[in-house]
Order: sequence, then structure tokens, then C-alpha cells
Amino acid sequence: MARSGAFIPLLLLFLLPGVSPDCYTGTAEECDENMSFVPAHSLVGEGIDVTTLERTGANLVDTSLWRHPNGLCTLCENRLQGRQHQRLPLAVFDWRVQISCNRDLSSSVEESAAAVGRALASDVNNDWQSELELREESRGPALVGSKSQLTSYAYQKELQDKYTFVRQEMPCVYYR
Repeated sequence: MARSGAFIPLLLLFLLPGVSPDCYTGTAEECDENMSFVPAHSLVGEGIDVTTLERTGANLVDTSLWRHPNGLCTLCENRLQGRQHQRLPLAVFDWRVQISCNRDLSSSVEESAAAVGRALASDVNNDWQSELELREESRGPALVGSKSQLTSYAYQKELQDKYTFVRQEMPCVYYR
């Protein structure tokens, strides 16, 4: 009969969050040689203004820190950039190349600037509204994207004449 004493520590190794298989712990020399960060590292923890749908520039985490206290760092091999080895910020622990394209083209037709705003709102997780303490009747999606460039464009066109706005999307993800 097998001993279960060795099984539990091995099980814990698989349950603990770890670094992606594309990443490894680099030596101090490797860390100094590889100067670039993984793509989109600066977006980690950055806020987005839900009315304009633009980046705020306010970061909740410091993505410039990459060296561990022992002088080592985490490097990731980026297959989409010539297998270049790139630094992983300390605030990120699970980064990987993941190419995924949904080949189904989705389309929607909107008849007004408000409808364009509602379509944009459908792409935003609206959990934040509950924290604003708004009256129930003002909780509609009119806040989300109401000052975005796309909604402003639709509004300007709507003032000129009757327009129909078509939105087409084929989403692709390259990194996770």
C-alpha cells in the first residue's frame, strides 16, 4: 500500500498558483540582459474611465518592479516576438501567449447615439454601479461610454441627419 504522506505535498504543488510554463526564473545576468517587459505589462491594474472608455493612467500596482529581493527575476519566452525573453513584473504571476480568435463575425445595427452608447455599455462589467449609490431610475447604461469618442461621433452625426451605425467585431486574444 502506498504512503499518503508524499501525496499531500505533491498535491499542494499543483494547487498553488505558479508561473506560466512560458516563464522561468532568470539569473541576475539574464535579468540585466533582457531589458524589455512582456507586452501590455503597463495595463495591469490600470483604471479605465467608464464614461470615456479611456485609460486613466492611474495604476493600482507598480508594474515597473521586476527584480526579486534575491536579485533574480522572472523571464518569459514570447513566441510571437521571435522567442524573445522578456521581464515579467512582480505584480503579474500568470502571463502566457494564448492565441485565440473567434472567426465568427458579430454585427449589430444601432439607430441612434444612445443605442451606440448602450452597445458600448454591454462590453463593460457594470458591477461598479452599485457602489455609486445612484437612484434606481438613473442606473441605466447611459453613464457607460456616454463621453466616449464613438458615442460623441454618433451624436454629431445624429445632429446632421438620420444615420444608422453598424458595429462589427471579430475578437482576438494574443496574451493572457
